[in-house]
Amino acid sequence: MTKKNPNGSDTNDGPTTERESLLIGEQLFGEECREALSIIRHSTDKAVVKDKMRATFEYRQKLIHDQDATSSVLDVFHRFLDIPEL
Repeated sequence: MTKKNPNGSDTNDGPTTERESLLIGEQLFGEECREALSIIRHSTDKAVVKDKMRATFEYRQKLIHDQDATSSVLDVFHRFLDIPEL
């Protein structure tokens, strides 16, 4: 959303980078999801981590919307700590 500063110039309220189209694709559940979480924890390959993050999107959404489990999000997805803007 673009707003005007008090001095009249435009400002951007949202993120500073463009997001890719959100194409969730096939989601992983059960043992496959646990394997993907392990790969996320131990991989240094950004493409692999990004792919596994997409595949565990629904799991992550359920986790962050569960008030009892919200505090464990950074334990499960510690790569979020690698993102300076987060």
